[in-house]
Amino acid sequence: MMIRRRAALALLCTAVAGCDSATDVEVAARYALDVDPPVVIRNENVRIELLQDNLWLQEDGRARREVTERLDYLVPGPRDTTLTYTEHYVYDVKGSTIEMGAVCPPNALCTPPPHVWGRVTDDGLELHLAFDPDVLLTYRRLVP
Repeated sequence: MMIRRRAALALLCTAVAGCDSATDVEVAARYALDVDPPVVIRNENVRIELLQDNLWLQEDGRARREVTERLDYLVPGPRDTTLTYTEHYVYDVKGSTIEMGAVCPPNALCTPPPHVWGRVTDDGLELHLAFDPDVLLTYRRLVP
């Protein structure tokens, strides 16, 4: 009976250890934001609808994000517009969590990272932005 318990415990420990190492999945791939339903981020000045958002995570810990968004200003002055821009990040994955820091020029005053954080899922990423951390951005993996 004691041998069976020890064997079961050894098997359980091996399985748990295997699960821990399996959570360090390879995340280098291209991802696209699910925009159905539309993703909206807002503050007291602007309503931002993400029209398209692609994220490339490279094997060396660098990332590129290309975004097209519609800005609807809630205050008088600025004109509503659509913008497309590219952002560069560095990222780190620990288990199923991911943190990203924007690449900041040496002469800029940037807030400390992480600027984007979340978790790695079986089919993509679930991320939060520092701009509005309550909004969940769900990205699906497109290609390895």
